Amino acid sequence: MLQRSNPATLISTSLNGTHFKIKISQSEFHNHSSFIIHHSSFFTPLLGLHQIQNAALAITAVNLLLRHCEEQHYEAIQKGLSKTYLPCRFELIQNCHLTSDICPLIFDGSHNPQGGEILASCLKTYFPNQKITFIVGMLKDKDVEGYIDKIAPLAEKIICITPPSPRALPASDLAKIALKYCNNVTTEENINNAIKKEADDIQIICGSFTLFPSIKLSPLPS
Repeated sequence: MLQRSNPATLISTSLNGTHFKIKISQSEFHNHSSFIIHHSSFFTPLLGLHQIQNAALAITAVNLLLRHCEEQHYEAIQKGLSKTYLPCRFELIQNCHLTSDICPLIFDGSHNPQGGEILASCLKTYFPNQKITFIVGMLKDKDVEGYIDKIAPLAEKIICITPPSPRALPASDLAKIALKYCNNVTTEENINNAIKKEADDIQIICGSFTLFPSIKLSPLPS
């Protein structure tokens, strides 16, 4: 069993992705042959420092199952990692009519306090000291207050949306909760009206995966 440790070491990260390296020592495993991953570095396009821990776990599992990875195995792993796509998890939306190079649009389906904490960490990493507008919709069976508590300290503004779900928390009820943590809170009936093409802030759509099918994205002409 992999013990509580941090096998992944950050090399560099940007909005293009993250480079990292891994080292697993003998003490990490019980009842298995020990090994060290010698490959110099790996790359994942997924954003967020937590994603290198997820990638490290997957790489370690492959190495453990094979007992020893040859160079061709690492090449296959790297190819897979480089093509990994995880929609609506701190996903930077580009090349559509709703986005601009100055103020990005980000989709994040996190909907619990842990997810809110990771979202806040990502924003601090990639967009430090920038104004952020959260466009939030949540389901009523979630820990809404716990989630808002994590993201609100970074909010310039919170726009509350009613998700298209029978379990939706009405935007007006969400706004009452959000006002406890942020004094700039509004509601909007249509999520597409909440997204501003010429916004001055980073815009984050978050709180529920049910929000994203309603968003109309038109690709820019090539």
